[in-house]
Parts: sequence; structure tokens; C-alpha cells
Amino acid sequence: TSVSNIICSFDSRLDVTLYRANFASSIKNAKQLIVHKHILVNQKIINCPHFLLKVGDQINIKPDISVYSIIQKNIDKTHFWPVPSKYLIINYRTLSIFFCLSIKDNYLPFSNCYLNVPSFNGKLSHKFLH
Repeated sequence: TSVSNIICSFDSRLDVTLYRANFASSIKNAKQLIVHKHILVNQKIINCPHFLLKVGDQINIKPDISVYSIIQKNIDKTHFWPVPSKYLIINYRTLSIFFCLSIKDNYLPFSNCYLNVPSFNGKLSHKFLH
């Protein structure tokens, strides 16, 4: 339906994804991280907050200790509530996100997990963990 397509489109925005992964304390904070060129999607700097992610996109933080510190504080403040969306595979050790929501097909090709579980780490491609 068109309502589910709108929801999927909203949830595939880069700023919303950073917020839902608890990397940003608010959508506004997520937009700041993006506009100031601290966010990489598939190893390319993205400075457009409404950038739409596709299945398989990998989101990373530009190497900068001060940005890592800000994101770690945001994560610590949330106590993982609200629970991150099930279409995000998040590695909190490397501060990376793997986007798994398919807007076209409206399905999740992967199950939700937090990559702090050692038994799951070996099941994903090496490229998504580093």
C-alpha cells in the first residue's frame, strides 16, 4: 500500500537511520552529523540528510575521535531504548550500520541482530564487520 511505501521511504532516510540506530540523540543531531560530512555510505561522504538508503548500504562514521566520542555518548545515553529498528544490523564496536530494508519489496532480507554477539559475527561477510 501507499502508506507502507511512505513509511519505508521515511525509514530509509539516512538521518532517520542514524537516529533509530541511537548514533544521534535526535533527527536534528543526525542532520548535523551528516551536513558536517561525518557520515560515509559505502565509503563515500554523504552530506544530504534525506539521502535514501538501499538494501546492502553500509553506513560508517568518518574516522575522527571527537565524532566517535559524540556518537558513543549518544549511544550511552539511550540505554538502547527505544530498541533499534529490526532492519538495521548495527555493530556498536566499529560504529557501523548495515541497512536491510527493501522499499521495493517491503521485506527484510536479514534478521535483526546486534553484532556484539560473537556467534553471529562469523556469519556475515567480512566486509560488513570492518
